[in-house]
Amino acid sequence: IVQEDRSRPLACVQVWVKAGSISEEKWTGAGLAHLVEHMLFKGTHRRTAQEISQHIQASGGQVNAYTSFNRTVYWIDGLSENLDGYLDVLADMVRNSKFDGEELLREMDVIRREMAMDNDDPNSAAQHLIQATAFRKHPLRHPVIGYREVFDQVDREDVIGFVRRHYVPNNCFLVITGDVKTPEVLAAVNRHFGAWQRRPYEAVRLPDEPRQQGPRRNHRTFATELTRLSFGWVIPGEGHQDKAALDVLGFLLGSGRSSRLHQELREKRGIAHQVWAGAWATQECGLFSIEADCDPADVAAAEKAVFEVVDRMKKSGPTAAELDKAVRSTLAGQLRSLSTTRGQASSLGNGWLVCGTLEFGSIYLKAVERLTPACIREAASRYLD
Repeated sequence: IVQEDRSRPLACVQVWVKAGSISEEKWTGAGLAHLVEHMLFKGTHRRTAQEISQHIQASGGQVNAYTSFNRTVYWIDGLSENLDGYLDVLADMVRNSKFDGEELLREMDVIRREMAMDNDDPNSAAQHLIQATAFRKHPLRHPVIGYREVFDQVDREDVIGFVRRHYVPNNCFLVITGDVKTPEVLAAVNRHFGAWQRRPYEAVRLPDEPRQQGPRRNHRTFATELTRLSFGWVIPGEGHQDKAALDVLGFLLGSGRSSRLHQELREKRGIAHQVWAGAWATQECGLFSIEADCDPADVAAAEKAVFEVVDRMKKSGPTAAELDKAVRSTLAGQLRSLSTTRGQASSLGNGWLVCGTLEFGSIYLKAVERLTPACIREAASRYLD
């Protein structure tokens, strides 16, 4: 996927692997996808780990990666004149990483420290708890980083097996944006990736999440002075026609000082320190969340107030002025992300991954622009059950 942008002499190269934590199959909950991401920076048959970073920095680039539920993305931002070198490094990492045994043991210790920090973070603990409560079958119920007791059972062959299974060209794609010429880009891609042969690949089969029949509650005691309340509702996937309305609903309820939950719980009643709302999803399904930090003595009052605010939104929806502000802020946020080559590449890659179309970003923005107060009210009524 190539998009030319002549505004600055910059380029972004991204390799998208359509495999994340929900693709771990028998190793679900091990954090195997995240471990592989770390290991791709630890040396290839051509370059040491230090040489990878030095080569990119010397050519004016920055390299990084991230692992999510349904993807692992490796990217380099830098000067467009060095595009060929960036493609060379990424192809080397994705196709020729060594997975040295001693290096793997060291990197697993790094991730164990990440897990310890994650477990010590009340925000992460609450997020993991609500995922495990909201989803019963779908692997979204597990954290991307995995569980220590499962992670500790992983060995080098398991890592290599995951790479052999998912790191194949028919399960990956490239996105290149910036001050580039498409014919030259395609020629460079062919040089560095052209010999990467397709292999038989059967997509991961994910279980259907059974319909929830009643409310669920869960609780974890944590060594902190505050209580975090998290409310979650399962919603459809990223490409669903209602996703734009759900995103804007999240903004109306819990984004910023003028949002309804902030005004009601913090400013008017003084029973919450902070409140947030929003929606996230993979292709199959996702979660609409509301979170509130409050003193333990205010938990019952805060929970009651959250549902009162939600019920009012379900009954009457937002005012025209509220919606206009939310739509403009949502559009501005999306457009700001498109002002960089990395933002453009990420938008194109997300649309291709989620819906198989490069028009997904513009379709989403048009859907946001078309929203009415009735659309928001209907979405709230349909999903915040």
